[in-house]
Amino acid sequence: MTNMWELKANRVFIAFEVGESINSVKVWMDFSRKVRMGICVFESSMLGVPGEIVEIDESMFGERKFNRGRRVHGTWVFGGVQRGTYK
Repeated sequence: MTNMWELKANRVFIAFEVGESINSVKVWMDFSRKVRMGICVFESSMLGVPGEIVEIDESMFGERKFNRGRRVHGTWVFGGVQRGTYK
């Protein structure tokens, strides 16, 4: 069930595949999300050190539908760099 959720399958498909109710799948997805957020919070660390400048940015790379308008499919990429000392 977790693998299908990671692959962004919808609840109805997962419920059908594993033979559970849609509500049970929703409860499992909510629980999994809370566990993963807890891991992110407890295992995260500070970027840089006090007195240093850290720049962060994000971009989305993907394809536009019919090469027009905003991008509809893509992947978010996050990055950061530490820029020397700040005094």
